[in-house]
Amino acid sequence: MEVKKNSTLLSLERKEEIKEWCDYMKLEKIKFNNHEVFNDLEIEFKDNKGKILDTIVVIGENGSGKTTLLKCIYDSFEIDERGYKEVEDDKVELTPDLYTSTVKLEKDEIGMLSPEFAYGFEYDSTYPKVVYMPTEINFEKINKVDNTLNFTPHFQNIVDQNMTQNIPSFIATKINKEIFKNRNKTIGEVIDKVCDDINSIFSIMNLDIKLVGLSETSETKPIFRNGLGKEFDITGLSSGEKQLFLRALALKFLEVNNSIILIDEPEISLHPEWQSKIIDVYKSIGNNNQLIIATHSPHVIGNITANELRVMKKDNNGIRLIDNDKLNETYGV
Repeated sequence: MEVKKNSTLLSLERKEEIKEWCDYMKLEKIKFNNHEVFNDLEIEFKDNKGKILDTIVVIGENGSGKTTLLKCIYDSFEIDERGYKEVEDDKVELTPDLYTSTVKLEKDEIGMLSPEFAYGFEYDSTYPKVVYMPTEINFEKINKVDNTLNFTPHFQNIVDQNMTQNIPSFIATKINKEIFKNRNKTIGEVIDKVCDDINSIFSIMNLDIKLVGLSETSETKPIFRNGLGKEFDITGLSSGEKQLFLRALALKFLEVNNSIILIDEPEISLHPEWQSKIIDVYKSIGNNNQLIIATHSPHVIGNITANELRVMKKDNNGIRLIDNDKLNETYGV
């Protein structure tokens, strides 16, 4: 079934049935129509055998439209039944004014894209989501723990300062939930369990730091320990470590599964070795997600195939895609 932007097609009568609505959601293509940036460009997110890709990396020079592409994809999921069209049993089209996104839904017997707007009740964290992580995120302010914070993911989510500054509260909430689920364990054991789960995200990065808990001061900030045993709060992290930790933790606490994740310039503030591994970090968060990443970095694309690469080029005729058959000679993939 294909999805058009702003969609809600309803046939449910019971809230419980919503849990059956979708095993996964993946973007198949986006087609522009006289768009001010992309003109009539069409981009498919499939490999050379026609299978929808789980990872797509968009690369190109400044001004080639990478960020605009991510924003267009994200905006196409704003729910409005006027822009929704079923084109096959498992595809829908989402159509804003100047482009159409085609989305494949693995299991859509109940025929809807977003239960949150259709029914007016709380959006369940287990549902598929669309997440956009922009380049410009201010990580300077970190709030102290608010035990009254009640965060519920939505169908569309932007990882911004409002989300990252509440990471300590997300960690505390996770610890509290685990305490109630593991009444036979000590609080210390539960904290270790939560920290181990978080640290496992970064296992391939060979970091010299690990999260060990939350401070007991009035500020209640995440506490880290380095290889020498020295402990410090999140303000002691380098800019790259802070970017890595807060971006990844934001995705972790959104509980992304079967979702579409859009990430702009994940290499920001990371040294080359970390850049080469950052895609694997994001792949390890959640299950069955589709990553669409925009980057300038040759290190980020070092471990991906030509099938997964989309190269955008700006010339006198506008923005176009470079043919994948030519990527070996140009990018060595």
